[in-house]
Amino acid sequence: MPDRAAAVEVLRRAGSNGEGCAVGHLLASSIDEMDVAGAATIETRRGKMHKALFVGIEAEPPHQEDVAEFLRGALEPVEHEPDTRHWYALRFGPADFAIFDTFPGNAGRLKHLLGQVGRALVVKTFTILNGLPEIEPADILALKLPAADVQPRLALHVPLEARDGAEEEVARFLQGARSAVEREPGTLSW
Repeated sequence: MPDRAAAVEVLRRAGSNGEGCAVGHLLASSIDEMDVAGAATIETRRGKMHKALFVGIEAEPPHQEDVAEFLRGALEPVEHEPDTRHWYALRFGPADFAIFDTFPGNAGRLKHLLGQVGRALVVKTFTILNGLPEIEPADILALKLPAADVQPRLALHVPLEARDGAEEEVARFLQGARSAVEREPGTLSW
């Protein structure tokens, strides 16, 4: 199974609402204050942002709370990574967790993976995780950022898979959807 398909399968197993969506609780997050200049180029006060990671994590029973605590504790070291612009630790169910984060480019993403939390996550694979984390790199097409004084507490993940040949059409749809999402007061971050 390709990496992308494996990550989607993890999400479908993790708290699925029956429509392929996964709803989770935000355990911890790090969000820089940003200005968004456009949908295709994501411009921030600290530079352009192009890359993301979604990391699916499954806890080994009975270590579910150990994983939750590890993720909460991972926030502090991640806040010291200048190229990790956004960082979310998510819980979709008792044993299903994820990390979602964004970066200005591949170098920042690689530094993050090789950083303190990434190395600790590998060690946790042998003690409290049920297998290796599913790491899914992604390109950012569009985003909505929460106001500086708002902390999101719930998350919704909706995996989309374009039909063969329709990839660019789906990308354009998502980039165009940003203006509608900006008008949704209940959607703090997208």
